[in-house]
Amino acid sequence: RRRDCSNADLFEADRLAYEEAYAATGGALLVYWFAGLDADHNCLATCVWSARDVARSVNALPRHREAARLSADVYVSYHIDRYRIRMDAPRQRLDVAPW
Repeated sequence: RRRDCSNADLFEADRLAYEEAYAATGGALLVYWFAGLDADHNCLATCVWSARDVARSVNALPRHREAARLSADVYVSYHIDRYRIRMDAPRQRLDVAPW
């Protein structure tokens, strides 16, 4: 993230987008971590959704679009990793694999 950006504006937009997504999807946003930046100014925010199609549907919501617009102005670059998480009940473990 650019060092000269307004973190307060971005954090507020992110909070509003999270609240909107959670409400609009009936709680399908299972977990959301939004921590500070790492030493290299990378944002390591993480979302865990109940289903990929639900996660994709949030892109059209107004507060999500506003947060994305603000993000486009403050990030030098970005990379999104996507993983599929499945419960392997017989073995009592989670399986995590790239999507």
